[in-house]
Amino acid sequence: MAVESSKHIILGNGSELRRVLSLIEADPRHECVGCIPWKGTDPSLDPADPGLGVHLWLGLVDHLEDLVATHRCSVVLGISSAEERWQALGTLSSLSIEPASLISVDAHVDPHVTIGAGTVIHQSVIVEREVTLGKGCLLLPGSRIAVGSRCGDAVVLESGSQVLDMARVGDEVHLGTRSTVMDDRIVGPSALILPGSIVTTDVEPNAIVSGTPATIQGEETSRDNSSDPAG
Repeated sequence: MAVESSKHIILGNGSELRRVLSLIEADPRHECVGCIPWKGTDPSLDPADPGLGVHLWLGLVDHLEDLVATHRCSVVLGISSAEERWQALGTLSSLSIEPASLISVDAHVDPHVTIGAGTVIHQSVIVEREVTLGKGCLLLPGSRIAVGSRCGDAVVLESGSQVLDMARVGDEVHLGTRSTVMDDRIVGPSALILPGSIVTTDVEPNAIVSGTPATIQGEETSRDNSSDPAG
């Protein structure tokens, strides 16, 4: 159920929910009608989040389908973790809801790029020509994706991280702050690149890497990347 609308419900929690709310409020083309906690309890039982100002919690994920229909709005992801963005894409797919993309007016996005549904691009992000981003990606302030690179679904680039020319990044990969994937490198699905790392060789799926150059530190055994959230 893809809804063409400038009104949004934010599905998320914590700092990323508040960042998304700020993006919406900074752009007169968009309006937030309320928020739903991702994997949260009934918000009416908890103190109001002071970061939400006058915005109201609308209910739980179980209510999302009805709320989208009632408000005639779309859903924006306010989730900071690659793993949980992947899970949220699966939840939305099961409800036949396609998430909306949101791009900061202060981001620098080349017109010749492909951006999947549900991707959020924050301030001062640079996305260069011929880049492809999958569904549900998150690019935090100051991150950069260079010419011809491709990212899968639910990829997270934390602040200051970079994917350089012609690199390939798989689904559910998380790049830590100020990390870099060098030109032409391949990062397998569900890999975790720790902050400050420089990836100079290909990274296997589920690997945890760190250092300069980055080396394997372990494996993300808690993740299951076997199913497609859109399938």
